[in-house]
Amino acid sequence: MFPTLETERLILREITYDDAEGIFACFSNDNVTRFYGQDSLETIDQAKGLVDFFAKNFEEKKGIRWGIERKGRKRVDWDNWIKRVVSKTQTCRNRL
Repeated sequence: MFPTLETERLILREITYDDAEGIFACFSNDNVTRFYGQDSLETIDQAKGLVDFFAKNFEEKKGIRWGIERKGRKRVDWDNWIKRVVSKTQTCRNRL
């Protein structure tokens, strides 16, 4: 069983098909995926495939991928995550 953890503000939980739309929005963004060494997603089914991949890795005890949501939002905060990745990337590029 996938563990769920809670803090005062956050819930760390299993990523599910309900998160596929947010995963797609995040990983179809070329500014995000170019630093992952993978192609950008082109379909929602590819996002669902990532959900399956995360679940399989957990079941096989190879790894764990948490969905982190703010309490009361009922969704992983992918939008904020994208902004942080792109912002940090921009900062790193400016320093080179």
